[in-house]
Amino acid sequence: MSSVSRSAWYDSLLAALGAARYTPDEVRARVSAELGDEPEWLADALSGSAAPSAYGYLILSAVTSIPISVLAGTVDPARSTGVALRAGTLANPSAITGQAQRRGVQLIEASRLICSWLGADAAAKASHLAAARAVISRDAFAPHAGRNTAQQVRAMLDRLGLVQRSGPVGDLVALVESLGIPVELSSDLPEGIHGITVHDESLGNWDCAIIIRVQDFWVRQRYTLAHELCHVLYRDSGLVSVNDDGIEDSTQDEESRAEFFARHFLAPAPEARRVWLSNLRASRGDSVRALCEFMLHFGISRQAALRILQSGQLISAEAADNLRQRLVADQMESSGLGQVWQDLVDEQSEPSASVWLLEAALNLYQQELVPVGVVASVLGQPEEAVRVDLRAQGWHANSGI
Repeated sequence: MSSVSRSAWYDSLLAALGAARYTPDEVRARVSAELGDEPEWLADALSGSAAPSAYGYLILSAVTSIPISVLAGTVDPARSTGVALRAGTLANPSAITGQAQRRGVQLIEASRLICSWLGADAAAKASHLAAARAVISRDAFAPHAGRNTAQQVRAMLDRLGLVQRSGPVGDLVALVESLGIPVELSSDLPEGIHGITVHDESLGNWDCAIIIRVQDFWVRQRYTLAHELCHVLYRDSGLVSVNDDGIEDSTQDEESRAEFFARHFLAPAPEARRVWLSNLRASRGDSVRALCEFMLHFGISRQAALRILQSGQLISAEAADNLRQRLVADQMESSGLGQVWQDLVDEQSEPSASVWLLEAALNLYQQELVPVGVVASVLGQPEEAVRVDLRAQGWHANSGI
């Protein structure tokens, strides 16, 4: 091996370990704990005498959670969420709990492994996402870009048979996961942080996972998910994208674009106008009932509904202010929709793993293609507890995986 190539691999290895804030002693201790003693190849690698073999890189990746592509210098450590998480350099650390960040990384890694087994199904999901990304608007004015992208993406998804071009979006989580994006409803996000998208480019793709705050009202959860979907479609910058209470009035182009996308994706303007006018006629001018019906039809919050109606010049600012004066639950009750609203609220607060990933992980586990640890990663639960639970259900009772 030439001195030039030796310098290249060694510099890359040191840069990756340094970016993740690992010292040589820490690496030695972790590898020794994994293998039982310190192997000769590790001493050679850490001194720059000889590059690790493929096996060596695999062990180093396993004990440090640094992707092999980063360790080998193929990918810049700055583009790896796992490295940034270890180094404590992820965006907005004061606002997002480290636990939520770790879950995002864990879901990305689980998704990669599971998709490697899914073949045609994983390829179809990736194809759907690529088709949606192909039609995003490049308009420099963020509100126009968000609106146009919402219209164009819905049209594309309609052609793929995933959603109707107009009308309400039913199961938004299922729709997003049909694009190969894991979605988790989590209790790990603090108040004021409605959702995050964690992404990682260490394997050459823009892989991501979305985490939504489960304590929010179900209509807020849907709006947040649509907002985060826009970030995914545009591959917006930053390893972690945050949706917080200041976003709706943000002057940042990426956030403004995502807000307009969410608004028009969930309630396309022509359909919103048709539904509002129809509701007013049916309620004989009762704007409170018309608003409640509008919210339930599109599955959006009162705040989002009023913004949509005002932007479409369907109600005045004064009328919008009047409609904000009472609690939503009281408005639903007075409109005869109290029980419908309460039933939906009662279903909103249970944390939920990615439905798509969990179903796939369980199927692979049942076929003995992946260990129980993969199922545990998707669930975010201790491996042994998941093993016991699965065995109690009769799955792989005599299997060692």
